[in-house]
Amino acid sequence: MFVSTDLPLAAEAILSRASGALVPDHADLVDGLEHLNRLRQSAERGNPGQIMLLTGESGSGKTTLVRWFIEQERVRIRRESGRSASIGFDGLVLSDGPSGDERPVVYVSVPSTQSQSALAAAILRAYGAQAPDQLRKHQILGRLRAQIVGQKTKVLILDEFHHCVDEDRDRVVRTLSELVKDLLVSTKVHIVIAGMGLASKPVDQSKQLNRRCKVRFPLAPFGWGESGVEQEEFRSFLRGWEAAMDLPEPSYLDEPARASRIHRATGGLIGFAARLVLNALEYGLERGIARIDDHFLAHVYDETRLPEDRTNPFREALVGEEEARLESVGASLVALEPTDTDITGGRGRRQISSEGARGKPDRGGAKKAPARSRAANGPAAA
Repeated sequence: MFVSTDLPLAAEAILSRASGALVPDHADLVDGLEHLNRLRQSAERGNPGQIMLLTGESGSGKTTLVRWFIEQERVRIRRESGRSASIGFDGLVLSDGPSGDERPVVYVSVPSTQSQSALAAAILRAYGAQAPDQLRKHQILGRLRAQIVGQKTKVLILDEFHHCVDEDRDRVVRTLSELVKDLLVSTKVHIVIAGMGLASKPVDQSKQLNRRCKVRFPLAPFGWGESGVEQEEFRSFLRGWEAAMDLPEPSYLDEPARASRIHRATGGLIGFAARLVLNALEYGLERGIARIDDHFLAHVYDETRLPEDRTNPFREALVGEEEARLESVGASLVALEPTDTDITGGRGRRQISSEGARGKPDRGGAKKAPARSRAANGPAAA
């Protein structure tokens, strides 16, 4: 059956709300947003440029955190000034500035380059400007400084910064340090350096940058211990997240068995969990169902899992549910088998064989019992 991937407006609104949902009681996210807000406030006071180091393994939630910060800034600006800001891949844009566009927060996904000029050009492109090939390094840097000041950037986010750091080449690290230091001093922009472990190397090896590092904020995955107390932190995160998404139908993401499957599939990494759950929601909305269940999670996990992941925790759960359902059906049919005292005689009375009790046709023609409706299957039904 063909399923349209074009969502109706109501479904798009549900997905958009879920994608922007915050988890107000998750300690790491709350603390991270507070540090980002302090960095922005420092820039607005005109303080010298400072750095926030945001580090963690892939999927730990670095990009999720900065995207949430950008969304929070959009809401704050609208509330405090009445100005409407739009969010794009390159950050926050105010198009009603007296001198043209303003970009209070700029987001750059750093490319794999070890050239100072190439990195500066990549940042320049986030401002909608280009650096012609014939320009020299000082000219590119000059244009970049002009864009940062002219578009009133307070916070510059350099995500995936580890892409341009060479672990074995100190010269590359020094070059990157010089670029960051130049921008901090010449424009007073405050910079978030986000990435995996190597991202911190230019700051670690530069005394000047170390002094300007306002905070180091590492993100770690959720654990999943043996006890309910150890598991509660991740379950609490899922519970708060689902409440913030405000879905029309409950999904019970924090139910112990389902939370365990989500943790097993994502390693407790916020970024991976967000991608899995939101993609499963979108898959369900395409089918007119406004909740997240194991059928949708199983499908999305199959599409994104690595080749070495040989099992799908959600499919295992569905198989287990089906086996339990068949056992329940079988027990019900066995209860209907006639006993000696039930037999009243008469031609054509049909006996239910053991095969029929398992839901298979017997020689008398008994048919497999129909499956329960979706509603009867509880929150995990598709």
